[in-house]
Amino acid sequence: MKKIVYTLLIASLMLTNQSCKNLLEETPISSVGADYFNSQAGFEAGVKAAYSSLRDYYGREIGTNLTVFGTDTYTMGADGSYKYMNQYTTQFGSNVDILRDLWNNFYVAINTMNVLIDKANAGTVTGLTDANKNLRIAELRFFACPPLLHSGSKLGTRSLNVNG
Repeated sequence: MKKIVYTLLIASLMLTNQSCKNLLEETPISSVGADYFNSQAGFEAGVKAAYSSLRDYYGREIGTNLTVFGTDTYTMGADGSYKYMNQYTTQFGSNVDILRDLWNNFYVAINTMNVLIDKANAGTVTGLTDANKNLRIAELRFFACPPLLHSGSKLGTRSLNVNG
C-alpha cells in the first residue's frame, strides 16, 4: 500500500512541477498600423490576408445560401439555418444578418486590398522588387474580384472607396 501511495505522490509531484513557460512563445500583432504595410514583410502578410476574404463567403453557409438555394442543385436540407431563403418567405429581407455580415466582410476585404495596391503602386513598400510588385498587384486584383462580384450581384449598387 505504501508503494502505491509513494508512486502516486511522486507522479503528482512530477506532473505539477512542470511549467509551460517556454512552451509557446509568440509575438502578437493585434493592432497593425498603416506603416506596417510599408515593410516587405508587412506587405506580404497583407497579401496573404487577402486569401482569408474568400473564406468568409465560400467557406461558410452564407455562400451556399446565397447562390444555390432555390435552384435544382440544392433545396432545403435537414440541417442548417436560413431555410426561409429557399421558401421565399417574408423573413428574407434586407435585415437578415448574413447580408449585413457579407457586406461588412467584403468591404473590409476590398478596402485592405486597395490599400495594398495603392502602397505598391506608390512605391512606399521597402524591399519590393518590380517583378514581385507586379505579381502581388495582380494577385490582389484577382482576389478583389469575388467580393466585388458578389457584393454587386447580391446587394446591389453600393458606394465603395476604390482608393485605400
